[in-house]
Amino acid sequence: MARDAIRSITASYENLRDAHTLAVAQMRIEIRALQAALHGDRKGTPPDAGGVWEKARIETLLDDLLRRDWPFSLLVAGVGNLARLLTEYSRPLVDLVLAESLTSLAGLVKKSGITGTWAEGLFVAIVEGPPESSLALATQAEQSLSGRHILHQNGVARAIRVEAHVRSVDHVLGAPIDRFYADLDIAIKAVTA
Repeated sequence: MARDAIRSITASYENLRDAHTLAVAQMRIEIRALQAALHGDRKGTPPDAGGVWEKARIETLLDDLLRRDWPFSLLVAGVGNLARLLTEYSRPLVDLVLAESLTSLAGLVKKSGITGTWAEGLFVAIVEGPPESSLALATQAEQSLSGRHILHQNGVARAIRVEAHVRSVDHVLGAPIDRFYADLDIAIKAVTA
């Protein structure tokens, strides 16, 4: 009976510590985003450039860019082994890996792009410029997001291997809107497979 109580208390304590670790990581990400926003305001960066957006806001911007026939590229980055990560590691650790991945992608596109979460383990970044530069950026993003993430849980360092896949979906002047969305569907399937 005493052992059951000790196990229960220990489990509760570990869950509380995991939640605390996740909360601290999320606060750090939010602080970095706020600092970046303040830094961008000082340099006169347009309010739409930079930052991390939610899916609905990104979809609205995509629709607007396509309607105006504005050339751009959309990087689609997926954590290909998300289901395996969720079975092997605790939810707070996986959430930290996903948060690090999004922060890393945002760092790659910097203030010239807009990043966001499209779905769990699926991130996007809108970037301007010729398709050649977006292809190079997609390659760089795949290398940067893939690999081992070293995270700490319960005082123990854990190495989590991430297999990221990144594709570029480009919209060039005069291209049909439905083609962009068809290419986007193909890219999403490719990076989440």
